[in-house]
Amino acid sequence: MAQFTRTHTVAPAALNLLCQPRNGLVRERPVPCEPDPENQPRRHLHFEALEGPCTSYQRHLHIEALPGGQQSRVTEDIRYELTVPYWGRLVRPVFAFELRRRGHRPGQPWWAPPQRLDPHQINALARLTVLAICSGYIGTLLSQLTTFAGREFGAGPAAQGSAQAATRLGILVVLVATVAADRLGRRRTLIFSLVGACVASSVTGLATGLFSFAAIQVVARGLTTGADVVRAVILAEEMPAGARAYAISLSAMCAGLGSGAVVWLLPIADYNVRAWRLLFGGAVLFAPLAWRAGQGLEESRRFLAHRHDVRRIRLGAHRGRLVPGVPRPQRLQRSGLRHRHYRVDPAHPSTHSAGCSAHGSACAGRAVETA
Repeated sequence: MAQFTRTHTVAPAALNLLCQPRNGLVRERPVPCEPDPENQPRRHLHFEALEGPCTSYQRHLHIEALPGGQQSRVTEDIRYELTVPYWGRLVRPVFAFELRRRGHRPGQPWWAPPQRLDPHQINALARLTVLAICSGYIGTLLSQLTTFAGREFGAGPAAQGSAQAATRLGILVVLVATVAADRLGRRRTLIFSLVGACVASSVTGLATGLFSFAAIQVVARGLTTGADVVRAVILAEEMPAGARAYAISLSAMCAGLGSGAVVWLLPIADYNVRAWRLLFGGAVLFAPLAWRAGQGLEESRRFLAHRHDVRRIRLGAHRGRLVPGVPRPQRLQRSGLRHRHYRVDPAHPSTHSAGCSAHGSACAGRAVETA
């Protein structure tokens, strides 16, 4: 647990500011303390975190009135625990610096998300950015190394283009991954997709011809793209509305870091006509990292809250018609929609003329915007 202590000699106006709960990186709330005896010119204040990324946070103020009554000596003690997997050595010093410097200045610093994240969201964002690095590396191998593979296999530019076009069939693998994410869970699908992509990419280094090269990459690229889709879904579900764009852009930046690693290692492929296989084989080194990062990732809370609704909505928008005796607002509520946004007047002519499909589309679109 990190801790730092500061002593201030302040005037009454600054003292009132110090005694107010902070609303910056951490939103505080006061905690009742035992009052000091009346004959003691000292008092204590205690604050704890109401919102913020810290798993534990406490701020203590020890106030002592100085002779003359115009100034006070304030000893401020802050203790907190910030858990950021993999990126802690980068984030903790900056967080501590801002906690000291900003004091009671409201709002978030420029480097932090516009809306506060809780420890669960911090854990998810940190681990998903690590998985984005793995995905970025694997997803860039094909575009950078097809030329080197074609040189060894004696394939010209036309054959290489056909091989790359054939890998687009990996969209079928993506569809399987997205269906599995809705049925089995985001976390499990993400782990197995990314680890499978690491293994498939490393197997590409054993290809004996351009056909086998492209066939293996169909699976590898499909699993990689599927992992990217599921990762984006988890970010959208786990992050608050004011930090989703920040989280997705941070994940994209880390994916770019993985892509850059392929470019940095590209000179290795020039050492020998078969050296490109080393870069594909190196993908297996990301498998333990992806597995460990995924194991610490918690399942999406939105998926856990609505996973039992999957069976009820298999028949689409007409599912509610098959449940007799259940009013329409209750059907919307059971399916996870916020029915307070959809006030339907049965007497209005447009209600009956619009049809079930239009009503379902409007509900789905509004639910996405207000989620």
